[in-house]
Amino acid sequence: MKKISIIVTAMALLMASLFTMSANAQFSVGVKAGAGVTNFSENADNELKGKTGLVIGALGTYQIQPKLSVQSELLYSMQGAKEGEGSYDFNYINLPITVRYNVWNNLHLHTGPQLGFLASAKIKYMGNKEDVKDNLKGGDVAWLLGATYELKNGFLADLRFVKGLTDISDNNADIKNTGLQLTIGYRFGTKK
Repeated sequence: MKKISIIVTAMALLMASLFTMSANAQFSVGVKAGAGVTNFSENADNELKGKTGLVIGALGTYQIQPKLSVQSELLYSMQGAKEGEGSYDFNYINLPITVRYNVWNNLHLHTGPQLGFLASAKIKYMGNKEDVKDNLKGGDVAWLLGATYELKNGFLADLRFVKGLTDISDNNADIKNTGLQLTIGYRFGTKK
């Protein structure tokens, strides 16, 4: 009998705290698109240059407190690098999960991990293409740091730096993705 009352009390407290959280929290969704300049940070002596690619996707934000929120995104990202006359064209499905803090008016700083799933990988050189997806790991873990400016009408601009934490190469070359992204977007259901 004592165990049942402890369980009922714990469930009541949990439900009360969840109700309070959901009453104070708001969930919103949006879309975003833009460009990223990516490269590889590696230990080799290659002459790599940044490559520009498309970033497009959706976002969902859970407002915890007036200045604090958690945001998750699902992004298609064209990544890679250039080397001489060739290029590394790697496409990822990225899932960043960030904690956002409103520092001033409509300016938010955000940071958190990003999980990446390799969709395709090709090397282009002198008109030839080679599929190299089998030479790379299927996943990537990165950390991002950025800032978002949001208008009250729902439009937003986001700038972020993404630093790969894991080696994406299957041959121990210690290649890590790195990049800078600038996107614009729209959050649905905001006050106009």
